Amino acid sequence: MPNQEGRPDGETIKQKLKTAAAFADIDLMEYLIRTTYCTRAIGSEVLAETTKEGNLDVVKLLLKCGANPVLPMGDDRTSLHFAASIGREDICSELIHSMISRDDAYKRTSSSNLTAFDILREEQDLGKMATRLQNLADELPQ
Repeated sequence: MPNQEGRPDGETIKQKLKTAAAFADIDLMEYLIRTTYCTRAIGSEVLAETTKEGNLDVVKLLLKCGANPVLPMGDDRTSLHFAASIGREDICSELIHSMISRDDAYKRTSSSNLTAFDILREEQDLGKMATRLQNLADELPQ
């Protein structure tokens, strides 16, 4: 729905961006980001929601455009938690590289008190991957 200036509102932009991300339509995503008022908050929310689909190119584009990889969603899960829950080391690594501090990578969910590394170890049985990613996160500044 357009706003008073005739531009789409934030909710419309978010829906279009999510749809483009679901189809991995990188060209359309770039067009929407370039030609609409796509805020960092919109990009961050779309990142968290679409990380579950496991498309590395979509994640990279949203991060490049300023999406916040530590924006908490339901249960305080971040994009890193979602990537861990589907066992995607490449996406986890990309998200960790975009984080500002070590604490960002160690955020815990509110209900289960799990970090993304705990999810890899306990829910996905991917202990070695968790250790590699944890070592990467430990290189971030405190």
